[in-house]
Amino acid sequence: MNSRVTTDDLPDRLRILTQATQQLHAGIESDEVLRLLVQFAVELSVADAGAAGLHQDGEICFKAILNDNNWQTVDRCFSHGEGIAGWLLEQTELFICPGCQDDPRAAWQKQQVPGVRSLVAVPIMGGREGRLLGCLELYNKQSDTGFSAQAIALLQALVASAAGALENLRRLEAHVDKQRDMESCLDRFMRSQQFSDIGTWDWNIQTGELYWSERIGPLFGYPPGALETSYENFLSAVHPDDRQTVIDAVNACIERSEPYEVEHRVVWPDGTVRWVLERGDVSRDAAGLPLRMLGVVKDVTRRKRAEASLREQRDFAEVVIETAQSIVLVLDTSGRIVLFNPYLEEISGYSLEEVKGQDWFKCFLPLSKAIKFSELYQEGIENILLRGKVGPIFTKSGEFREIEWYYKTLKDQQGKVIGLLATGQDITHRRETEYALRESEARFRGLVESTSDWIWEVDQQGLYTYVSPQVESMLGYSPDSLIGKSPFDLMPPSERSRVQMEFFSHVKNQQPISRLVNANTHVSGREVILETSGVPFYDSYGRFGGYRGIDRDISDRIAAERALKVQTLRNRLILENSHDGLVILNLDGSIREVNDAYCRMLGYDRNVLVGKRLSDLKVPGYAPEVAARIKKIMEYGYDHFESSHRCHDGRVIDLDISATLAKIGEDQFIFSFVRDITERRLKEQMRLQEVQAQRDTLVKEVHHRIKNHLQGIINLLRNHIQDKPELVEAMESAISQVESIALVHGLQSRLSQGMVELADLLKMICKAVGHPTSAGIQLEIDCPTTDVVIRPNDAVPLALIINELLQNAVKHSGLTGASSSAITAKLLTDDENVILLVSNPSAVALPVNFNLQEGLGLGTGLTLARDLLPHQGAELSLTFKEGRVIARLILQTPVVSLERKRLAQDFSVPNRLM
Repeated sequence: MNSRVTTDDLPDRLRILTQATQQLHAGIESDEVLRLLVQFAVELSVADAGAAGLHQDGEICFKAILNDNNWQTVDRCFSHGEGIAGWLLEQTELFICPGCQDDPRAAWQKQQVPGVRSLVAVPIMGGREGRLLGCLELYNKQSDTGFSAQAIALLQALVASAAGALENLRRLEAHVDKQRDMESCLDRFMRSQQFSDIGTWDWNIQTGELYWSERIGPLFGYPPGALETSYENFLSAVHPDDRQTVIDAVNACIERSEPYEVEHRVVWPDGTVRWVLERGDVSRDAAGLPLRMLGVVKDVTRRKRAEASLREQRDFAEVVIETAQSIVLVLDTSGRIVLFNPYLEEISGYSLEEVKGQDWFKCFLPLSKAIKFSELYQEGIENILLRGKVGPIFTKSGEFREIEWYYKTLKDQQGKVIGLLATGQDITHRRETEYALRESEARFRGLVESTSDWIWEVDQQGLYTYVSPQVESMLGYSPDSLIGKSPFDLMPPSERSRVQMEFFSHVKNQQPISRLVNANTHVSGREVILETSGVPFYDSYGRFGGYRGIDRDISDRIAAERALKVQTLRNRLILENSHDGLVILNLDGSIREVNDAYCRMLGYDRNVLVGKRLSDLKVPGYAPEVAARIKKIMEYGYDHFESSHRCHDGRVIDLDISATLAKIGEDQFIFSFVRDITERRLKEQMRLQEVQAQRDTLVKEVHHRIKNHLQGIINLLRNHIQDKPELVEAMESAISQVESIALVHGLQSRLSQGMVELADLLKMICKAVGHPTSAGIQLEIDCPTTDVVIRPNDAVPLALIINELLQNAVKHSGLTGASSSAITAKLLTDDENVILLVSNPSAVALPVNFNLQEGLGLGTGLTLARDLLPHQGAELSLTFKEGRVIARLILQTPVVSLERKRLAQDFSVPNRLM
């Protein structure tokens, strides 16, 4: 090798390159090629160190590095993206790094060549397609400037020459390997001809000459050399059913170059049928004409029999899997679904096509458990030996199913685990049944322990096999003491024979026993009445096993029924002889039953009343009362009220009714006692009329005396005016107010019950107020059909208010004499309102600050009227319009009430007994 050259010595570099090309192509080994490549590259580029690596299995591997003319052994491989060599694997481009001490990808280079400051990496590309064969790296410790363009160009030429040398070595190695393979194949072929049932044949299509190897004769049932080699003999040995298939295959190969591969049967001379496999091909001349047909024949009888057996087993297994009422599931080692049978499709709702290849755990387990179980499965599939483990799955519809699983790992011929076979049985229904059975047993135990009834079981002979603890509280016997005894041992002799006969009659026909009442003797000697019910039971073979049932103590009920019968008889006698009426109503108001007393009250026969509606008997207009009373009775369970019924002859009678809601089982009805109180009510009305007459007389006398006293006060006040003329206005106002009060009492003294009619009061006040004038006040009353009655307590205040309104109208009208008729008072009704309008002419409007509600701008009279106004049912207002002051007094209930005008005789009260 030449000594180190300078940068400008180009001829020396070319000479080195030529020498390197010669030595690289001298037929040396690939490792030596790499060493020479590094040495010549270091010399050409004046580098301080270098290394070369080969591309092997996706990595670039370095075995040695040249540093300061010394070779150091290394063992380092770089994969994609790892270091500089890994970058070349991805990019297959020249890599230049002037300042590599700062590049993290050069960490390995800096470790192997301490002090390296720049480097270059050249990919070694080979073949027409430009395959990456390896990588050349050169390192420089002297300068950061890197390598010159001339040096890199020479290096690329050197690398190209090395790539050619490596390609030649690979082609040579491939040729040698192929030659060795051919020799090995020939040896194997010769050995296979000797030790296997394979024969070869060569058929000259042009001459018809046929060559068979020694093994062909025995394959057709003949000793070696005993069968003449001809195409006709070959065809005659073929099974008649397969002969045409063989001929067609031979012709297709010769005429259309289709591969000749056919399995067919041959018939040996002794009649034995064997299977052979033939393969062959045709060699042709340059024009494509067939020359020869070569092939091999092999006895495959054993394989065909094994395949037939496997097909039978497979078909049988498929039928079993397809029809089995159990789950068959195959998973791979990752838990993905490989196969499952229709039974799992049926219970899960998924078809195999929907979920094949998907994760079993994510498809069929809750998400909260899927990941955990999937990881456990992949970690422990080789050790899964569980049998009978119950696990849940969720169907496509979200239904929860419990499966009892049996697992078996699947292994290949080398014993490697390739998956899992799982079989399972849907036990959801069984689990539900077991759970229901446990619940049923628990309920039965709770029922037996908590019920007051006696639970028992007897065999075919009627002997107790089970007795619940309640028998002790019922009859005084301990449960154990009755085992082996019969129910008839507990009965008095008079009862025993009757019940025994009836019991065995049911046993003979295996019929249920329903509410059989029987007398038993308590351990203390007292009688206990039991009600017995039971049903036959059978074993798993359908054989009659006995009876199971309950006994209920009905001693109290029987005693109550006996007492009830006595009481019923007593009640019937009482009701039939009662003077009060009895009516039983259905909830719809129809009459269910009546007694004779009620029939006599109304004058109807019983068969006419039963079925009628109670509203048909009520006085017209009272029908809604029936529905309201029934509703109240149903709500509160009882009602007491008075009502009126019309009799058959048209009379109306008054009744006192006590009604109670009764219930027997699901049946509900109203039980009513009815008493005729017509005569009593008439007496009460007469008594009330007498009391009212006395009261009216007394009240009239009181009002009359008050009126007389008030008249005396008025006379005194008038006399006082003469003595005190300066008080005329105040005295006249007081006299007017006292006169209004006197008018009220005067009216009350003449009317019954002290009632005052507003129109009458208004007339009298208008007359009194207008008396000093010559014409009076114009009064209009527009109440044609109603009387306006004043509540007694409001009569005096209302009279004072009206008096003040009229006095105020006269005072502020500014008119006297005949002109005073311009003052008007009008009384009218509007719906529920009574309106009094007092109007007078006025030269001036109401004061600016006038406010009746707040008492602003009022005189003494209006202030008094405002203060006397009732708080409820009265409203007063004053307005000025078109030269007149209008006072509006609106009255409502309860101050006044509107009543129909009374005629000479009032027939509004229904006729009673005449």
